[in-house]
Amino acid sequence: MHSGADARLHIRAHTSLELAGGELDLAALAALLDAVAETGSLQGGAERTGRSYRGAWGRIKEAEELLGCQLVDKTKGHGSQLTPAGHGIAMLVGKIEARVHSLVQRELAGLGRELRDCLQLGEPRLRLACSHDLVLQQCIGEGRLPHLDARFMGSPKAVTALREGRAEIAGFHVPDGLPMDLFVKRSLDGDPPLYLRPLLRREQGLVVARGNPLGIRSIADLARPSVRFINRQRGSGTRVWFDYLLREHGISPSSIRGYPVEEFTHFAVVAAVAAGAADAAFALKATAIALGLDFVSLGFETYYLCAPREVFDDDRCGALVGVMQSALEAQPGYALPPSETLVRPVS
Repeated sequence: MHSGADARLHIRAHTSLELAGGELDLAALAALLDAVAETGSLQGGAERTGRSYRGAWGRIKEAEELLGCQLVDKTKGHGSQLTPAGHGIAMLVGKIEARVHSLVQRELAGLGRELRDCLQLGEPRLRLACSHDLVLQQCIGEGRLPHLDARFMGSPKAVTALREGRAEIAGFHVPDGLPMDLFVKRSLDGDPPLYLRPLLRREQGLVVARGNPLGIRSIADLARPSVRFINRQRGSGTRVWFDYLLREHGISPSSIRGYPVEEFTHFAVVAAVAAGAADAAFALKATAIALGLDFVSLGFETYYLCAPREVFDDDRCGALVGVMQSALEAQPGYALPPSETLVRPVS
């Protein structure tokens, strides 16, 4: 008897184009073209897609010959850029793959359940791609969410993982009064439509040493030469919020000592302050209290769960919400959201 905890049904489509002169792998070509567009050079595109420069250039020349049009324009000393035809192919292939993925995902839930029943396999764990959260990490560590497979990453990457089928549900946070698309770069629009459920509220701000010996009272104080700061990693929602506050106050990142030094969790940056390796960090109030440090509040945010509507009817999702919200009662700096209604995201 198999436990089937991670048994999943996968159906993958391959996008190619058959021509009189041969067959063209459009998926691989589009990935290379997108990489060239993002890096601004053929060398950069080759490295990003795991090819040699010669291999990448050979693939593009082969495609140009088969299609009868130029896809990449190389200018000596100025890198490479896509031609209108190159842009068009990359965009169209992206649409094709997104549409096919959407159609396949609609069918997989029911078919996968039938297959698991046939093989007497258990329900797989719910895959959550999400921004880091202290309460979530604690509940997982205590074994209170056995049907959850959570992976921490930046908010935009979490939504991308959801859209690409590497997760069934995503989690991210948005500060009060700020636009959602500032924190989730990839559009929440698409097929299937996504919904949001407010899960919890959190307070964030500056964590400083006990007694606040340097008298840090605002984000402007971080620019003082005597203050050592430790940052969250690029792409995290907390880092996006911090960078937004710097721009709002007209503070240059280069004026903050330690701005390039990064850690991947709230506890990591706060632990650095507790150990005396830094004087300040931007993190959750709960982490400051947990380590006996002082806290200067800079605002509140809502942590959302994001998924197709049917995922919120799943018992595993219900267990996630129930366990998380029951754990909030013992956590300072956390609160239930004023509304828990399922809503469509506003672009």
